[in-house]
Amino acid sequence: MMRTIGAAFLALLAACSGSASYEHEGTTESTGGRGDYVSDGAKMLAKGDLEEAIRLFTIAINHNPRRDDAYYHRALAKQQKMDIDGAIEDLTEAVRVNTHNPRAWFKRGWFRHNHRADYQEARQDYTRAIEEDPGYSDAYYHRGLTYQALGVYVTAIADMEKALRVAPVGWSFSEQAQRDLAICRRQSNVQGYAEDPKPINPR
Repeated sequence: MMRTIGAAFLALLAACSGSASYEHEGTTESTGGRGDYVSDGAKMLAKGDLEEAIRLFTIAINHNPRRDDAYYHRALAKQQKMDIDGAIEDLTEAVRVNTHNPRAWFKRGWFRHNHRADYQEARQDYTRAIEEDPGYSDAYYHRGLTYQALGVYVTAIADMEKALRVAPVGWSFSEQAQRDLAICRRQSNVQGYAEDPKPINPR
């Protein structure tokens, strides 16, 4: 059961992470012939063995503190343990050691958005992910959701339309993005804004 849950969770995370590619700063660390610590940790994460996964990711970081991929995956494990502060801290380290990691920028925004309702900070992280990968459909869509939450409907519409334009075939958020786009258009018409109001974090 735990293995099934872990595999399903990783599939969801993969859907939320998009297809963005990047080069991480670290080098491959060996585990006595068993492979890479990060790869081994990812396997444990898929199996739902969070403690072992975190232990392996931590070893990779201790061997090379510039392993942004180790920080990134350890953040995913910490999220499953509901250590959201720890997850955000790890993603902050990931983007510190590699500012060109769009997945880490996106995921930190996603955590801030969904776990903290910190829409302004999330919006900034999504924007940075887009700067690093202009074709990052997930980042456009989720940034649109933050604008929607802030009542900035015109900009939300633009982001969701952009997400749908650049999305790859079979994009997992396609139907939901179309529904949210329709909602934003109705909201914009009802509110009748000629221009977007100034964003205000509702927290």
